[in-house]
Amino acid sequence: MSQILGIGVDVVEVERIARSMDRFGDRFLRKVFTPAEQRFCNGRAFPTQHFAARFAAKEAVLKALGTGWTEQTSFREVEVVRAEGAAPTVVLSARIRQLLPPDPIRLWLSISHTRNYAVAQAVITHEDEAVPERPTLRPLSRGR
Repeated sequence: MSQILGIGVDVVEVERIARSMDRFGDRFLRKVFTPAEQRFCNGRAFPTQHFAARFAAKEAVLKALGTGWTEQTSFREVEVVRAEGAAPTVVLSARIRQLLPPDPIRLWLSISHTRNYAVAQAVITHEDEAVPERPTLRPLSRGR
């Protein structure tokens, strides 16, 4: 049985992230996103939408942790990762993990975006027993 430890949700206007990128350039990207997140987003057809989705995910995770963004937390301590064909997951820094009780902890993440908005929801659960990993599925071919 799972116990919910925290829930967070965030919505971001894609244009707000685009303005920050235009105004602050690489300084903004380096402050908020890890190098791997930057590579992932820049490799997409619409990078700003993906940056906005990851920004929303980081905010949602920090809200679920009960901290929100503060001077003591860094957006780069919450990294959104996604393997091909798998749902996005989060890697937390050791410092942020100290805010959580001991394992087994599971962080559930859902992100989505459109041309104008990105949304993310994070749920942190404490599991009574280890939960098996979600299966990795191959994407359906477009020719089906």
